[in-house]
Amino acid sequence: MIKIVFGTDNRRASFIAALMTIMISFAAFPAAAADGAGASGASFLSLPVGARSMALGETGAALTRDPFAWLSNPALMPFAEGSGVGAFHSQWTLETYYDNVIAKHALSRFVSIGGAFTYLSSPDIPGFDDSGAPTADVGNSNLQGIVGVGFEPFPGLGAGVNVKYLQERIAGWTGRGWAVDAGAAWITGFREIALGAAVQNLGSDITYIVESEKLPTTLRVGASGALPLPVSPVAVRIAADLVKKRFEDAYGCFGAEIDVRSIVFLRAGYTADANREGDRFSVGGGLKLFDRLMIDYAWTPYGDLGSFHRISIFAH
Repeated sequence: MIKIVFGTDNRRASFIAALMTIMISFAAFPAAAADGAGASGASFLSLPVGARSMALGETGAALTRDPFAWLSNPALMPFAEGSGVGAFHSQWTLETYYDNVIAKHALSRFVSIGGAFTYLSSPDIPGFDDSGAPTADVGNSNLQGIVGVGFEPFPGLGAGVNVKYLQERIAGWTGRGWAVDAGAAWITGFREIALGAAVQNLGSDITYIVESEKLPTTLRVGASGALPLPVSPVAVRIAADLVKKRFEDAYGCFGAEIDVRSIVFLRAGYTADANREGDRFSVGGGLKLFDRLMIDYAWTPYGDLGSFHRISIFAH
């Protein structure tokens, strides 16, 4: 249990204490620590969405066949598997959970649209005054709403934009802002090779009281493709990203997937993010049922912080 002692200005003390607790939580997660001249706010915007991406080392710039991939690169929306709805659930540190729901629809051969809502829920932190008597709990939460559009003006060439509304609430103080993602993708048509690039979280600063924090703007470039195999029922795909986040050094992400008859999938990945606790590996798998329901799972160990489970479901 984390105790917070309030002084005369309880609300401001609550905010500072809750912010410190959240910063500790983010420091244990790869998206949040910063080793440059500053630190970004709304770090939850950098968290990857989708168990397939998590199992493949948090790649996402060129992940075709993944209905959640447009949240990393909106240009991939036209190449995801059809229209449908999905959900993603993730464990996180300090009994925090990260949830996402999405919907995607192909308006035509050339245009697709999507919407998503994400929510990060954290347990309330007990508060105590100078005498040790309990006071009101300190709550905090984060959310974002996303509207995206993807275009395929020419076969195999994609472009897309996501517009985000975001909100962080810490101990009664609320920060709000807007952000934009933009991306491009090329599906070459040879051995499923795809190339992608995206810039994420371009937008206004988040302001708490009088302090402003910049968004975690991220540049992501990557590639994916299939390896030649003599066994036709089995396919092996690989993916790799280069990621550069604001105030952090660039690092690579890598992943491989074994596809058995497009029904059973086995995956493993690695991220070279220096801020990631543990050995930085991840594993997972997937199962496609009735050619309409995709269930994916990822397991990610974080050293002394424990191991976390992620699951996503998409139906079309």
